[in-house]
Amino acid sequence: MPINVCPIARIHAPLERVWALLSDPTQYSTWMDASTKSIEPGGKVQPGQVILANSRAFGRQWNLEFDVLAVAESHHTIDFRTHLPLGISMHNHFACTPIDAQTCQVSFG
Repeated sequence: MPINVCPIARIHAPLERVWALLSDPTQYSTWMDASTKSIEPGGKVQPGQVILANSRAFGRQWNLEFDVLAVAESHHTIDFRTHLPLGISMHNHFACTPIDAQTCQVSFG
């Protein structure tokens, strides 16, 4: 049975600053509870890119894979297929929306 959730956070930072973190896979370890192991091909987030990472929980190391499906710079959106341990995979959609000059909203669903 599919489950659909869409957490939303209001962030006190300009949209450009937040988008810079989301569109640069080398920065993912700064905001995600995982260590980036490889990014192929390198560079800004782009369709076809594969990001490998790992995380620790329950005394184990877990491998993660993020396949970039789509990026819309003009709309500040990114779509991933995320592969987690135990055969779990998800379709994730990040969207950044400006609220004012110093605040934006980020949704993840």
